[in-house]
Amino acid sequence: MYRSLPSLLIMSMSSKKLLQAEGDHSSLKYGLNNSGEVPVFNDVADDGDDQPKRRSMDDVLSFIGYGPVQLLMFILTSITAMGFGFEMVILASINIPLQKQMNITELEFTVLPASTNVANLLGSLFYPFLSDRYGRVWPYVIVLLQIAVFGLASAFSTSFAMLVILRDLVSVSVEGAIVVLYPTLVEFLPVRNRGKVMMLVTLVQAVGTCITGGLAWWLIPTYPEKGWQYLLIASSLPFFIGALYRALFYIESPRFLLARGRYKDTRKVLKKMARLNGKDLRDFIPESVRLEDYLQIMKPSKRSCSGTINSLLSIFKKPYLRTTILLSAIYVTATVTYFSSGIFIPQVLANYQLGPFFTAFIGYLGQIPGIVLMSIIIEWPGVGRLNALRFFSILTAASFFIFAFVRNAVATSVIITIIYFSMVPMIPLLLTYMSEVYPTEIRGFASGLFNSLSPLVGIGVLFAGSYMIDVSVEIPWLFPTVWGVVFVVQFILSLFLNIETLGKELKDTV
Repeated sequence: MYRSLPSLLIMSMSSKKLLQAEGDHSSLKYGLNNSGEVPVFNDVADDGDDQPKRRSMDDVLSFIGYGPVQLLMFILTSITAMGFGFEMVILASINIPLQKQMNITELEFTVLPASTNVANLLGSLFYPFLSDRYGRVWPYVIVLLQIAVFGLASAFSTSFAMLVILRDLVSVSVEGAIVVLYPTLVEFLPVRNRGKVMMLVTLVQAVGTCITGGLAWWLIPTYPEKGWQYLLIASSLPFFIGALYRALFYIESPRFLLARGRYKDTRKVLKKMARLNGKDLRDFIPESVRLEDYLQIMKPSKRSCSGTINSLLSIFKKPYLRTTILLSAIYVTATVTYFSSGIFIPQVLANYQLGPFFTAFIGYLGQIPGIVLMSIIIEWPGVGRLNALRFFSILTAASFFIFAFVRNAVATSVIITIIYFSMVPMIPLLLTYMSEVYPTEIRGFASGLFNSLSPLVGIGVLFAGSYMIDVSVEIPWLFPTVWGVVFVVQFILSLFLNIETLGKELKDTV
């Protein structure tokens, strides 16, 4: 398994090379011990005095480096991302067969995605609170179990109302899983190549999307009565595996422990991480000093109700206010458009007299090269997170405008592929960016807040999309043109973001 991830292996280079490369992003002085193998850190301040210089958590993680710990976290988040990729395609895949089997209209079916948006809203607020309050482990296990159980149960729904209720229960936890997933992974990664690893998780998610699209293409035409049920059963399996994996792989985030002032627990986790990666934490933090005396630690916020509220509301104050406003609008446009267009694109293709499932499946394949390209350019100096977002935004807008006026089957397949190529990678990029901009103490809450806005807007957008589908027979260019305009607006908003997180250390407390 470890050898099957070449990109991660490249990052797991020798300790010396990794630490030398990391020097561009840190104030550390690096050296080697007498054997020339184990990296050690000079603990004497630059001014020549005998007082040890305080280090940051990013310095510790850079010393620990990439290794088995990061691989284990990568596998965990990849399992979750695979399941999330399944979920993103489910509603789009079961749209047409449900309308036929349960005798419902397009507008009536819209009740399902609209109600799941309300459920997403609840989950995106509740689970990040649990994660920021009680840690990154058990909220993760609970959310995955809920998705697995209710997802499996939904496959045996005997009515549309029952299906709506069970899928709503799934959606409460799906949104919670995604806002817990990215903050959890980012807190285990060193600065260098952090964005690349985050995008590799999304590559696994894209594979899950393609698998689901392929299953829908095969199961639904082959089994007209039961195909959609088989698809729902398959979509629940990754979450059962992920819940068990997270319960067994019990390593709490050291950043969460540090932000909570649990210094002894932080040291224990760091020692365990170092040992698993073949390092000795004593080479970096002497046993004779307290962790809180050695690391750069800001005083944790008070754990009272008022202290917690003040911490959470800090995202609406300087220096985060501008970023919060812009990110809210950008993330809503990216997620709502992807979710809504993803649900209705198969129906649009059907209205164009094109094969909906096959063409959509070809489009899903376009995610993979798009994510690979995104993972490369976001680490390039001069490009980073913001310029990559701008490039993909304008490419998506142009693709939708072309889609509005193309009717040829081959050309449409190519355009749909380009749309998914450019549209899908922006969402994980934004989630990565959010996790890097905000400190550990409020990272989960910030991600949850942005994800809660999408369902609020998405409810209205879904019914608007349903209306546009109804009139697309007479006005076929309307649906894709609207989404093209939305991405133009997103591009303009991105020009005002001014905090680039490439190569920057993470903050732990407000």
